[in-house]
Amino acid sequence: MAAEGTFHGLLGGRASRTEVLCAALVLAVAVGAAGTILVRGTAWKMLSRPSITLASTSVILIALAGGGLRSWYGRLVTIGLCFCWIGDHVPGLAMTIAAFLVGHLCFIAAFWVRGLRAKACLLAGGLVAVASSAICLWIIPHVRENLLVPVLAYIVVISAMVVFAGGARPGKGRLMLAIAAVAFYASDTLLARSIFISSESWSPISVFGPYYTACALFALSVLAYQRERAGQDRSASLDRMEADQAAGCPVGGGAEY
Repeated sequence: MAAEGTFHGLLGGRASRTEVLCAALVLAVAVGAAGTILVRGTAWKMLSRPSITLASTSVILIALAGGGLRSWYGRLVTIGLCFCWIGDHVPGLAMTIAAFLVGHLCFIAAFWVRGLRAKACLLAGGLVAVASSAICLWIIPHVRENLLVPVLAYIVVISAMVVFAGGARPGKGRLMLAIAAVAFYASDTLLARSIFISSESWSPISVFGPYYTACALFALSVLAYQRERAGQDRSASLDRMEADQAAGCPVGGGAEY
């Protein structure tokens, strides 16, 4: 199957039924995202909300199917995606900002649990500090006073999320996290421009495309994390078996049974 080949290359090893299920859910995310993008500004705009719900729900299902309840990393990513779902549906800009802010805090906690590299975090922090400072100078003068604190808080938190994703320790899913974090950051930057500066030239694909790509990759990172843990457990089990066998063998002779 094409899905099996995709996940074989993405995660390594033979695709399992879980991975094929996740591939099907990724397709559902793509369909929902495409629907959201294509119906904007058309006579079919009433389909935008169902399309958003399809895409946002599917990313949560990917995380759950990949083992989202089996580890603290998986739980925190899944909770973060749930808050993104809330942010996609809750009315009012302030509530939307609050929901996504909490979601990013969950992602930050998940990356902390997964493990970080100090040098990588420092490097990512320097790059993100420059980018976020420029964005503040660009966006903040146009933000209404009643939203100034929430917007500044959100910029700080999403910047920290990108830093933690960039500083993630090596392992399965690390590249997914970096790509997802940058995509989320870029999507929100363009969305902020359309909200606070000019909505005339914004493109739905430039906002929803990176956003749902980021959510899908965060969800898939749960599956990658579970596979990595399973491999570590198997390796540790084999090491224990070899140690036990070595301890039970007389020096210079074979084991007697």
